[in-house]
Amino acid sequence: MKYIVKEQEPKEFTDWKRRESPETWRDFQNPIKSAVRDSLVEEQGCICCYCGTRIQKDHNTVIEHLKPREDYQEDKFNYGNLLASCHGSAKDIIHTDIKDNDTPESI
Repeated sequence: MKYIVKEQEPKEFTDWKRRESPETWRDFQNPIKSAVRDSLVEEQGCICCYCGTRIQKDHNTVIEHLKPREDYQEDKFNYGNLLASCHGSAKDIIHTDIKDNDTPESI
């Protein structure tokens, strides 16, 4: 996994969270989702956080959670917990995977 220096979240994401008070990931739709994805791609230098494949600001780039949103509900919209990855499984790209006993704190 590539080390990523996290930057400040996009202002439109901050404003959207304040205005909409989202509760579920389904609340996170375009155009704000595209703005966040684009920001993540730029922040990562157009590189997948898992495998290093070049990624672009398009629908093939996926927003991932470092801490799984199912286990860390409080961080599902935390920009510091969001990463951009390629659509590896759709392209038969093997991502470096987290070991079963790893936790976000030990990575």
